[in-house]
Amino acid sequence: MDFFLDNNNFEEIMKICFIADLNSVHSQKWIQYICSNSEFEIYIINPKKKFEKGFCNAKVYNLEPDEGCVAYQSSGKNAFKRYVAKNIFLIDIFLRLSEIKSGIKMLLSYFLLRDKCEKIVCDINPDILHSLRVPIEGFLGAYCKKKNKALKFLVSAWGNDFTYHSHKNIVSEWLTRETATIADFIFSDCVRDLRLASLLGYDGPGIILPGAGGISKAVLSDTLPLISVSDKVSFWSRLGVRISPDTKVFLFIRGLSFTSDNGPVINALKGSSQTFKLIFLGMGNLYKEKT
Repeated sequence: MDFFLDNNNFEEIMKICFIADLNSVHSQKWIQYICSNSEFEIYIINPKKKFEKGFCNAKVYNLEPDEGCVAYQSSGKNAFKRYVAKNIFLIDIFLRLSEIKSGIKMLLSYFLLRDKCEKIVCDINPDILHSLRVPIEGFLGAYCKKKNKALKFLVSAWGNDFTYHSHKNIVSEWLTRETATIADFIFSDCVRDLRLASLLGYDGPGIILPGAGGISKAVLSDTLPLISVSDKVSFWSRLGVRISPDTKVFLFIRGLSFTSDNGPVINALKGSSQTFKLIFLGMGNLYKEKT
């Protein structure tokens, strides 16, 4: 935080404005930690599905009153189709191509929400603007920074922001590059993401923080019981999975998908002399292609 306190004398409580999906548990855990400090005045701009409840002691702004950012939400496909059919029906021809479809959805989201977001940020006049995630929260934050160069703009890069979304389509690539170029500070989950950010135009400082602050040490207590080999075999047997005692189990909790990028792990295991059982929770969007 010292980076943002340099050359600033705060006579009042520091105002921090988050652009964050409040329906995400990761966003909630990030913000809860900051809310616990009475030295901060917290504001949250939620660009996704409307968050009905209050949150900590923060002032919450929902950019969309009902269905959230209908043009962007993957879970809001029907709402998006209604929007398209009502306003720009001719574009449905082009939406059949997935890359064009995702690019148009993102572009619509960006233009639908950016001015509304910027007006709220202008009214708040925060000391720090922090976007939790790059698409679409970071895109909106970068637009606010362009409108007000004096803003201190932070971005938290999560998961596959730079490894997948940054080149998902030309719109995402353009907005990700713009966000990386204009950000004052980037939090990332790993060194790789800071390196990828620099390739996208970022030349500022950064810090590596595990998502939502990491794992409580209590979870890793030495007193936790270990599962014996016989218990492991019995456990998987009850789930209908047959393994031998010496089988190593790899559990993929996000299925077989583009965003999970299972390929490198699978290819690495092929060169091993040990026996492995790969288990995917959920099929994912690559299931039909791979099977």
